[in-house]
Amino acid sequence: MTNVKYGLNERLLKVLRVLKSDKTTSQTSYTELARLAQLSRQTINKHQTAIQHYLSDAPPPSNLDLMYVRRRQKETYVEYATAHLKLGDELFPAILGAIAGYQLRHEVKLISHLNKIDAIIELGKAFVQVANQVQIKKDNSGIVINSQNKAVKHLLNSGTKVAFVDKLFSRSKSYSSARYSKKWKLTKLGQETIQEIVKLALHEIRRINADLCSQLTVSPLHRACK
Repeated sequence: MTNVKYGLNERLLKVLRVLKSDKTTSQTSYTELARLAQLSRQTINKHQTAIQHYLSDAPPPSNLDLMYVRRRQKETYVEYATAHLKLGDELFPAILGAIAGYQLRHEVKLISHLNKIDAIIELGKAFVQVANQVQIKKDNSGIVINSQNKAVKHLLNSGTKVAFVDKLFSRSKSYSSARYSKKWKLTKLGQETIQEIVKLALHEIRRINADLCSQLTVSPLHRACK
């Protein structure tokens, strides 16, 4: 459906209202905007002037706007991650990385300066990997991790400020006896974030499984979905 006044799709208007409220319009590429609004990139390019005009007038988003856009953001990240699985890759880690990227960018708002979906997802994967290592100690007393650890290096050298990492992890100031290693543990925000990521990722797995099962209603495999 197209809004008569602005000549723009209503889904696109919802997305624009939320992005304006989030103050992330400048960090959102037209490619991502097209994905969120479920439109073609050509359509977005064609209406650039109207989009900028609407952003200057856009009212605050409604709760329904927020629900739609948050759902589309999660779906967009998951769709991208699963579409780029390579032979031998597992589904759940890919979804965890996608949801982690979504959570860090749109909910916790620690990486809103990143706008390339692959970079956001890769950073999400790195966060999950380090958080999983830290959680080996159930009392969250921390674990020593070498600074050359691949996921740690990605977190610290991904174009983000170290302050981003320090909001999610507390790290010992000095190196341990193991050369180039520091003790890492999750902060309260880090614990809450990884718990929410796992919860959302499990929900996505159930949703994907339900979608697959709905396509097998005429197949003997349908019994496996019950």
